[in-house]
Amino acid sequence: LFEHEIPTTEIAIGSNLMTSQLLIDFGKSNKTFIAHRGGNTKKEIYEQAMIFSEYLRYSITKANHSFWISHRDGRTKNGMDKTEERLMKILNMSANDPLGGFAELNIIPTTISYEYEPCDTLKTSELYESKDRQYIKSADEDFKSIISGVVDQKGRIHVNLGKPLTPELKRITTEGEAERIKAVTELLDNEINANFKLWPNNYVAADLLNDSQEQASHYTEEERAKFEDYANEKLDQLIVRLLGIKGKKRDLFDWKKNVIDKLKSPKNETKIAVVGKYITLQDAYKSIYEALIHGGIANNARVHIKKIDSEDISYHGAKKYLEDADGILVPG
Repeated sequence: LFEHEIPTTEIAIGSNLMTSQLLIDFGKSNKTFIAHRGGNTKKEIYEQAMIFSEYLRYSITKANHSFWISHRDGRTKNGMDKTEERLMKILNMSANDPLGGFAELNIIPTTISYEYEPCDTLKTSELYESKDRQYIKSADEDFKSIISGVVDQKGRIHVNLGKPLTPELKRITTEGEAERIKAVTELLDNEINANFKLWPNNYVAADLLNDSQEQASHYTEEERAKFEDYANEKLDQLIVRLLGIKGKKRDLFDWKKNVIDKLKSPKNETKIAVVGKYITLQDAYKSIYEALIHGGIANNARVHIKKIDSEDISYHGAKKYLEDADGILVPG
């Protein structure tokens, strides 16, 4: 947006997240304003909410600014981000008419769908620990969540701008401020949820959860295997976190240099013929195939394995099958 000279939005962020000077400076550089949370008295809480509501309404209706604001406090643990009615009440505190107040804010429900949830380990840990006792956040947990949300892997990202809320308000016929705010909240949730993008991961997870293949048409076997590897890795991280184990930082430079680089881009190539009676059975000589591949890594060579059924040699002779091989291995 900035590079195309399109004005960026202001961003509302809770005061509880401003836990370090780094976040404060980062927020200022991105047109962030603080939504104060908490307070010592009900009067103080009310006044802070009113200031927030009045500032937002003035900026939109008078200064012609746009805003990005989350529709709920905190983070959900099950992925069901439901709009908080309390937030909608705060937005409308500075308006005289409930529906008219929402109409002039020109709200557009926006849905963001990550292929991978960057805070999945943190969320799962909190959900698990909350089962049996009250969960108490560590002092730097919100800071870690923000950093994870910014830098950790998200995969593909899908953004959907939904239907503007203002025209939909005509459908609301209920009386009373509380009932109208509830109806507005439902309109937002219906639009946001309808616009979620489901990735192959979501379908794989559903089948794993239900021990079924009902969603198999939405993903490939490769996508399923990739997600299972990802989930297993995250499970390992979660177990380590819950047990309070602090692992050492891994130095994989030598391993990458001596194994991965030689596996992907070897300097040499060789062809080895493996002759066996059970060659058509993939797992029959699996350990031999793996040994050849690792032997190739040790010698900076890519090993092309030529699998030959011993009966074919008996019927047609060895030259036809072995003349282009650099080496011959007969399991026995």
